[in-house]
Amino acid sequence: MNKVHLSQWWDLTDEEKQDIVSDVVRPHEGVWYAGFSSMLKANLHLLDNYLKKTEEERLSGVACVGSKYIVEEMRREGLKDTRDKRLFNINNNYTADMARLAMLLFPVELKGFFRVRTLKRGFRA
Repeated sequence: MNKVHLSQWWDLTDEEKQDIVSDVVRPHEGVWYAGFSSMLKANLHLLDNYLKKTEEERLSGVACVGSKYIVEEMRREGLKDTRDKRLFNINNNYTADMARLAMLLFPVELKGFFRVRTLKRGFRA
């Protein structure tokens, strides 16, 4: 079980982050949008950026935000630095699963921060 707080995430190595993410994603395999797990393995930087933007919003006093907003902010930031095309590499189909993953990784810090629907695929975040 993940015992890392969001504020500690940045101190972890990519390998440690990958292990934590795998431990959280694996039990819910089959309910994530198709390709989500493999996308995360290949693009851990997207989760890092997603969590960074989420934390910025949370610390600014925002009580609740949509996952789509976070993803669009990532894309907007990517436009500022045209050399970093990696931020455009997130499929819109993954935005809800990114929120669910973030809440599973950090249930205390992000409780109620994202409003998500109950999935028909049998998964509740």
